[in-house]
Amino acid sequence: MEQVFEYTYDNSAYITKLEFVDGYSLNSWRRTHLRDLIESIIFLSAASYSAYRAELLVFLIVFVALLGLSLVRLATIPNSYKKSIAATIKDRKEESIRLVVNDDGLQETTDGIVSFVPWSSVISYSVFKDILFIELKARLWSVIPRHSLSPASSPLEQLIEQLKNKGVNRRVGRNE
Repeated sequence: MEQVFEYTYDNSAYITKLEFVDGYSLNSWRRTHLRDLIESIIFLSAASYSAYRAELLVFLIVFVALLGLSLVRLATIPNSYKKSIAATIKDRKEESIRLVVNDDGLQETTDGIVSFVPWSSVISYSVFKDILFIELKARLWSVIPRHSLSPASSPLEQLIEQLKNKGVNRRVGRNE
């Protein structure tokens, strides 16, 4: 049975893919930067205290200023994450994709380029934030956002059912 899905791979789906596949989210960004900042704050606090005890006013002023800067950076982590995401998607164009699913596999067409994946190269699938992720060999993904499916497309549930029927396992991971 052939199913056709036409959709747009937009920036919101791209950002969700970053979160699902790469674990790139505000929380992971916060954890990474928080650890670095806390190390800096501890070091600068100790250095400030040492400069104070040794009555080295110039060093004390420098260390306290750097400590203040670190605290400001700590407060702006969500903004830096947003800027990072904005830079990532700045030049990214939305893609119109046509996915044909049949007994042989998945055939995806975008910008006149046709790619075919046999069922033997489909590893798993998962639904995360209302987007269907199909994991393929060679660390590739087919990303099908429900919100941008054209009205003429087959229902996403039919594709999920066909994935199950072809023996493709549902991926259970940290992001579900």
